[in-house]
Amino acid sequence: MKGVKGKNYDFIIKKLGGKVIDYKRKLQELNRDGLKELAGKFKIPGYSKMKKGELLNAIQRYSKKEIKRAFGLGFWHKYWKLFTITAGLASIIALLFALWSYYSSQKDTELTNRRLSDMERTLALKIEDPESLKKLKEEHEKELISIYKDEVGKAYFVLGKYNKVKDYYENILQSDLKTFGKGHPKVARDWSNLGVAWHYLGKYDKAIEYYEKALQSYLKTYGKDHPEVARNWSNLGVAWHYLGKYDRAIEYYEKALQSDIKTYGKDHPKVAKDWINIGMARHYLGKYDRAIEYYEKALQSDLKTYGKDHPKVAAIWNSLGITYDSLGKYDRAIEYYEKALQSDLKTYGKDHPTVAAIWNNLGNTWDSLGKYDRAIEYYEKALQSDLKTYGKDHPSVAKDWNNLGVVWDSLGKYDRAIEYYEKALQSDIKT
Repeated sequence: MKGVKGKNYDFIIKKLGGKVIDYKRKLQELNRDGLKELAGKFKIPGYSKMKKGELLNAIQRYSKKEIKRAFGLGFWHKYWKLFTITAGLASIIALLFALWSYYSSQKDTELTNRRLSDMERTLALKIEDPESLKKLKEEHEKELISIYKDEVGKAYFVLGKYNKVKDYYENILQSDLKTFGKGHPKVARDWSNLGVAWHYLGKYDKAIEYYEKALQSYLKTYGKDHPEVARNWSNLGVAWHYLGKYDRAIEYYEKALQSDIKTYGKDHPKVAKDWINIGMARHYLGKYDRAIEYYEKALQSDLKTYGKDHPKVAAIWNSLGITYDSLGKYDRAIEYYEKALQSDLKTYGKDHPTVAAIWNNLGNTWDSLGKYDRAIEYYEKALQSDLKTYGKDHPSVAKDWNNLGVVWDSLGKYDRAIEYYEKALQSDIKT
């Protein structure tokens, strides 16, 4: 078997023979047919009523990523200790097969060899135990069931069905409470997902309630320096941010930052995101110099991670532009807007909402400098882009027309200004 080391491997496989092969086949069947079977078996709400195409595409797109993460992180770290303590030789070999198949498919030879060689060293200490194999099957099935059910919830998120998301995760929560118990990470994840659902519904107080439940559970399970704990601190920060409680938001963002730095080090996207969140909150408090300080930290980190032609780097340049604009430092603002624009043009092309937003920002800044002709130039670019993206009857297009009206008003061209104001009004009435 390519990529797997160990002199006694063939002997062990031969000894276990059909048991392992049968288990491997069952694992493959469960992975291949799992979504279809589980949808019927567990009566996933709304599944049969939804059109197959869009929901399944969403599930498949997201589940691949999440199942990789589950196998690569959660599945490995959570169950390996259990297997090495309680499982017999048969279950270890079965897991070896399953993980070898998975890691080999990822074409990561170094990772495959490192993790599988750890398992092979454990084989020498084990004896065949059918009960352990049975336990392994049950644990693995519960894990996959939970993953697939979670992915359907994420598909509802993708479809923007937030009330369905809320109801769906409430059902999952009740199921997971019965299956795993209150203090289990999966229950904490359900609370966290419910918090996100309430957040998207604009019910930030309810979101905070669920984030706090998830946080307390994760703290008991992992301690404070863990990604799930940091994520919930960050979620709490965002919820307080949306409530306009920026000082409270910063308090949680700082906790997330300190945890993530310990986990990942300073040059990591999650740490950069924490710095951005703190910068945004500082900006809303009118602490523009402090906001710039945090944006610059995030910028240096993301430049190392992604390079300059990346949407995340462009977003930070845009945020720096907005903050310098707020300070009245218009030349610096334009400098950063232009950097963001050039990066996003390479990423998206000119007919994209993000590019249109930067053109609008440049228009606003040139307007503030009294350079109305330059402002009109950028507002027109934003308008043409947004028209292609949204059509006439959209809030972004109405905003573009209104901006043009304001500039023509400033130039004393009142007939032209009224023309654009009227277009903006008609669009807003329709939307």
